[in-house]
Amino acid sequence: MMMAQRVDGGVAETSEQRSWLHEALATGSVDAYIGKRRHARVSWNVPAILRVTLDHRARLLYVSTRNVSASGMAVVCRERISAMSMIQVCIGGEERCVAGRVMHCTQTLGGYLIGIEFENVAEAG
Repeated sequence: MMMAQRVDGGVAETSEQRSWLHEALATGSVDAYIGKRRHARVSWNVPAILRVTLDHRARLLYVSTRNVSASGMAVVCRERISAMSMIQVCIGGEERCVAGRVMHCTQTLGGYLIGIEFENVAEAG
């Protein structure tokens, strides 16, 4: 039996997380995969900036988003970022940032697919 997966589930903690999810829902499509994911992903292709410390230097990396959910997002980046690195994702300006942690970094065509889990995400109960 196929069950519908909630897109937000009331867990998006910050106004930016909620805003990004609603922007994605307006233009993207929700995936139908309900396997191990806590929240449905919504396709979303917008430019973003990652603030990250690499080799003991603060860096800004220009990336493209691929999808977003209530608890995280995926981006494509030209540089490898180590798993568990703390970052900030900024979309649409310096004031629209959300903290996150890199959960995986997989080489792909054109760079690396980076899975980011947002910090400050409440568990749905």
